[in-house]
Amino acid sequence: ALSSAASDVYKRQGIYDRAANTFTSDGGIEELTVVSTAGGSATSTVLLVSPQLSTGNHYVYKGGASAQTVTEGQDVTSWSALSPGTAITLTGSPATITVVEADAAGKAVKAGSVAAVYGS
Repeated sequence: ALSSAASDVYKRQGIYDRAANTFTSDGGIEELTVVSTAGGSATSTVLLVSPQLSTGNHYVYKGGASAQTVTEGQDVTSWSALSPGTAITLTGSPATITVVEADAAGKAVKAGSVAAVYGS
C-alpha cells in the first residue's frame, strides 16, 4: 500500500536500473556502525553492528590492513558470515575489519569498518 505521509516519501537520489532492478545511490553505499571489543584470545574480537539487519539480509565480514572498498550491489558471497555479539577469530589479527549487510543474493546493501580490538 502506498502512503501519502510526507515522511514516507523516498528521498534518495541515484540511478535506477530497470533491467537489473537495482538502485545505486549518488551518495554511495549506506553506512553501518561497527564496534569491536576484545575477544578471548589475541586473534579474537567481538563485533556489534547497527542499525539492525533489514528482513532477509545477513552480515558478512573481511579483515585487512585497511578498510575494504565496498560498493552498493557488490558480490560479497566469498566473505565470512558474521553473527554480531559472537566472538570471531581472524588469522593474522588484521588491523581493520569491514562488515557488510548483504541481501539474500549476497549483494552489498550497507557497509562499515572498524579498527579491530583483540583479546590477549
